Amino acid sequence: MNNNKSHNSKIRVELFNGDNVTPLVPIFSNEFPNWSGDKIKCHIHSFSNSCANVSGVLLAKNEAQYIIGILLYRFIENNVTKTNQKQIHYKKYLKITEIFTFNNLFQNETFLALFNYTKVICLKNSCSYVELPNKDNKYNKIKDKNKNQIVSKTDASIYFNFE
Repeated sequence: MNNNKSHNSKIRVELFNGDNVTPLVPIFSNEFPNWSGDKIKCHIHSFSNSCANVSGVLLAKNEAQYIIGILLYRFIENNVTKTNQKQIHYKKYLKITEIFTFNNLFQNETFLALFNYTKVICLKNSCSYVELPNKDNKYNKIKDKNKNQIVSKTDASIYFNFE
């Protein structure tokens, strides 16, 4: 694994480093059908136009280099999260704001590959906590593979500690 790429079987994950977000607009249009192209571009730019230690866009690609999944993240500093179980104090954590895939056949593997790369980003940025949206059963494979790292759950989020 080098600084910008991670491999998970036949899925490659990389940090999007470009200014040209136009190729990503059709992909986001599937996820946000009511958004205009300009709104989608602004949304992507809000994550991709900062350095990777603030926010970023991860792309999961198949062997043919087609984008099959996207993850958007932001680092959150000095936060206290109240959950049903306890209060958790984070100095810094990585918040996954969007994660989606375009291939239902490999959905679990794609989500897991994207999530695993967030752990790499955390380690590079002196961060050990990740917040994952708690949506239906979409992320069961992530939860199952990382169940020992789950420190808290709310209706909206699941928190993992990778110290």
